[in-house]
Amino acid sequence: MKELLKNGQIRDIRSKDDRDARFGHKTPTSTFYGYKTNLAMTEERLIAGISVTHGGAPDGQELPGLIEKGQGNGIEVTEVIGDMGYGICQ
Repeated sequence: MKELLKNGQIRDIRSKDDRDARFGHKTPTSTFYGYKTNLAMTEERLIAGISVTHGGAPDGQELPGLIEKGQGNGIEVTEVIGDMGYGICQ
C-alpha cells in the first residue's frame, strides 16, 4: 500500500464489491472514495437535472447534459452559474 501511495497509483485501487466507485479529490490534500452528484438547479433551488459519476470523473463534462436535462424538464435556461459543485440554471 505504501508503494502504491508513493508512486501515485492509489487511483487504480478499487473495491472488490463496488467496481464503479473511484477516488476523487475534495481539495488537493483531501480525497474520498465513491461517487459525485452533479445538480442543475433553478434560481428557486428546485432540482432541474441530476447526474451521478464516479469520484474521479471531471465535473465540467457533465454541464452540457445537465443543461439538456433541465431543458427537457421544462426549464428555460438563459444563464448558467457554476461553482465547484454548485450550479444554478436561470
